[in-house]
Amino acid sequence: MQLTFLEQTALGVVVFAYLLSLGWAIAHLTSSRRFTITQGRVLILVAFVIHTIYLIVRAVKLGTGIFVDISDSIIVLTWCVTLIYGAVDRAFKVPSLPAFFIPINVLLTIGAAVRLETLDLHFESDDRFVQGVLSIHIVSALVSYAAFAIGVALGIMYLIQERQLKAKRTGALFRGLPSLEANERVRGRVLGAGFASLTLSLIIGALSAQWTQQLGQDWFVQSKIIFAGITWVAYAVLMHLRLSSVIAGRRLVYMTIGVFFLLLFTYVGTAHA
Repeated sequence: MQLTFLEQTALGVVVFAYLLSLGWAIAHLTSSRRFTITQGRVLILVAFVIHTIYLIVRAVKLGTGIFVDISDSIIVLTWCVTLIYGAVDRAFKVPSLPAFFIPINVLLTIGAAVRLETLDLHFESDDRFVQGVLSIHIVSALVSYAAFAIGVALGIMYLIQERQLKAKRTGALFRGLPSLEANERVRGRVLGAGFASLTLSLIIGALSAQWTQQLGQDWFVQSKIIFAGITWVAYAVLMHLRLSSVIAGRRLVYMTIGVFFLLLFTYVGTAHA
């Protein structure tokens, strides 16, 4: 279902609110006294509330609380990213994180808004239990994608901080970023939560596909299912290498970013297959 002009305008307001938050976040990195993190958090909260209102209105229009259209699900994904950020910020206090995760939100939201056509992935079933199971599958998948996106943002922060250390630069940017040790600790927990959520999503998706046969008897050989399995294996290897300390530091960040691109390809690139 294509977005109307009014809906695209509403998304524009959401993007503008995030861009305003991004500008404040960047300013906070360079001048934390004039641009406080508390003010930045308020701006992000305003953007999140506007985002939430848009999703509610969109859900009412579509008559469903689940967005399974590609463009709609991407917009829900960016909402989940902001939600995960809020949880991470509350638990670990990473004031510089908005400057790195908001660009991901903005790019994804713009991509969803200007997409000329969308793919209808509607899962037809009158069974309320099946609809409930599908809801858990979709929500857990989007939460895992959001956690992995935050993990990428933290990884980029790690690379910048490492470069600052090697160059012996101790300016405002250096002071605004968390230490490498703190970054690795937070990133590890975020990726672990994302992997657990992804695992839950795949298990529920596989069981429901086998039980309902909505995707046909050969659902397990469809390209999207195959790539979903490959992506899970890639994240499983990533988690194993991290926990066993086989790789760490910059190489682990590069692998995290690479696997995230594989995730994006599985999510969007194989949607038409």
